[in-house]
Amino acid sequence: MLAPKEITELLTVAVKQMQALLPSLVQEADVNISAPLLDRYREFLEKLKHCKSHETYLEEDAGWDWIWDDQANYTYMQLYGRLAWINMQLLNML
Repeated sequence: MLAPKEITELLTVAVKQMQALLPSLVQEADVNISAPLLDRYREFLEKLKHCKSHETYLEEDAGWDWIWDDQANYTYMQLYGRLAWINMQLLNML
């Protein structure tokens, strides 16, 4: 199991990424995100995947399968939605 501190650190990263998306979310919701934002998300996803071996709640059969299926790119709205869902799941783990 992940310690509350580890979960809080993951939440912090996700919230910061959501904040980075906010300025463009309304005007560019259906526009593909920039490469730097995509890279940051993929780094975060790798951190989550690493935690998966220590936390059964992150497994595919717990509903995470669609998160682990990475796409070539995301719109601002898609990525914001993914991060919001991840936040909810991480909060449930506390």
